[in-house]
Amino acid sequence: MIAGSRILFAWPGLTGFTGPCWRALQRDFGVCVKCVAAVDDPADASRAYTLESCFAGIDIKIVPKVGFADWDALREKVRAFAPDIFFITGWSVPVNRFLATDYAFSSIPKVFQMDMPWAFRPRKIAARFILRGYLRHFDAAFVPGAYAARYARWLGFGGRRPIYTGLLSTDDAFFGDSATTANASSFLYVGRYAQEKGVDLLIDAYRLYAKSVADPWPLDCAGAGPLVRALFPMDEMTVGKGMIRNLGFQQPAALTSLYASHAAFILPSRSESWGVALAEAAARGLPLICTDACGGCAELVRTSGRDANGFIARTGCARSLADAMIRLHNLDTEARGRFSAASRRLAAPYSASLWAARVARIVTEVGGRA
Repeated sequence: MIAGSRILFAWPGLTGFTGPCWRALQRDFGVCVKCVAAVDDPADASRAYTLESCFAGIDIKIVPKVGFADWDALREKVRAFAPDIFFITGWSVPVNRFLATDYAFSSIPKVFQMDMPWAFRPRKIAARFILRGYLRHFDAAFVPGAYAARYARWLGFGGRRPIYTGLLSTDDAFFGDSATTANASSFLYVGRYAQEKGVDLLIDAYRLYAKSVADPWPLDCAGAGPLVRALFPMDEMTVGKGMIRNLGFQQPAALTSLYASHAAFILPSRSESWGVALAEAAARGLPLICTDACGGCAELVRTSGRDANGFIARTGCARSLADAMIRLHNLDTEARGRFSAASRRLAAPYSASLWAARVARIVTEVGGRA
């Protein structure tokens, strides 16, 4: 039993899905959660998310990713919380490294969280040796799925330091009523406007798509980021007979209805660790299109069989994305219904409630061994 346990999460940034997951953990298992969130700009973070709604009921401390130096005060705050176990994400954030390695917390069991998938690249190969001194502080790893689990094994986890999957999940609210895409006819992207997300490729693909069908669906993009004006000089852009619309940043509470009002979701990333937005869209019953760079495609996007729910395009190829959009556009109503039902089935393991159960298991198994 973990009731009464005190769990500290060290998380880089603020993400909309974490609040519901942490609340589910507190609600379902009677634990107390504290989060230390390291962000680029604490003021911007507070503006971007409505903290009162996204993280209601969570003891959250926001600190800067760089420039933070009040280590003694942080140590005392964490000591006052008296955590039974740490869940610490990655190695690049100074605050997270401090929590993992500081002498004051040496006896507390620690779970290493990461979403990076394996790739045969020099930096990822070298990390096993460069990070050995850091990673020895951890008792287990918690990752999204099979791709990241492979990398965790390379980093030295497995065996006596178990690897758990299912790190990234989504709000139970996305699994609500089934009224979604039956009459919708529009594509949707939700995410950051950044180079690695491939939104520029999506816009190029949409131009090709709009030339290829008689009645192109509009493309709606919801997000924020450094490339917003380069990508969207205007918030509405006519493309042939089609339309691209920039909806701007959307609060997490608005996303359930946003997904439900569209016919399909597209994630055009050049690189992607897993893709929480894929799970959110799938939970709402949307057919999916993503690139083969998306680390969650094996779990969430199937292209054949009973669970077929979308199409996978070649990474970095606008033509391949456009072809996937055309194929989805041309599906009849019955096929779209099958895709929608399959998306819901594939998303089912990624609810906040099931995430809380996975964490409870980790706390029981890893904390019990300490």
